[in-house]
Amino acid sequence: MSKVLNIEASELYEKTRNAKTRFIVHEGGARSSKTYSILLYFITDAYERKGVEYDIVRETMPALRASAMKDFFAILNNYGIYRESDHNKTENTYRLHGNTFNFYSVKEDPQKIRGRKRHKVLLNEANEIAYDVFKQINMRTTEQIIMDYNPSEEEHWIYDKIIPRKDCTFIHSTYLDNPFIESSIVEAIES
Repeated sequence: MSKVLNIEASELYEKTRNAKTRFIVHEGGARSSKTYSILLYFITDAYERKGVEYDIVRETMPALRASAMKDFFAILNNYGIYRESDHNKTENTYRLHGNTFNFYSVKEDPQKIRGRKRHKVLLNEANEIAYDVFKQINMRTTEQIIMDYNPSEEEHWIYDKIIPRKDCTFIHSTYLDNPFIESSIVEAIES
């Protein structure tokens, strides 16, 4: 739980916040709250620190805007902490409590992968990202790399090169891990 924000969060948030490993891998089905929980962790972490660079990355910008970016700004609005003056829509950045959140695509902004240093990164739908891109991100991330994805492939570099590491926390989730899910969504998933 954040020391500053009074939040309601799922157990996935607590598991993410309590993981002290370099890599955190969230594998989960639709509506499990994995992305939302990770973003909430980043936001509450930002309230306890200053000068941190958080990157939220996905293969394409349209996909990022429709998923993690949408969730991020929904969280800020839900907690009444969104400020228009802190949102640079041209650069896809947001300043929060002395920290910077950067949103970009590995496909449309490859120079951002190679040229920038960050403290923490979320690789949203990480199974869409090539291993060579991941290696560049890994070399330039000083603290944590968090990945989320819906399990869809039997073979992937995440399974072979990340999950077996001693410095990786693996978290599996389903829609049952989301205490805030609407009953109509549960019915749709279960049917």
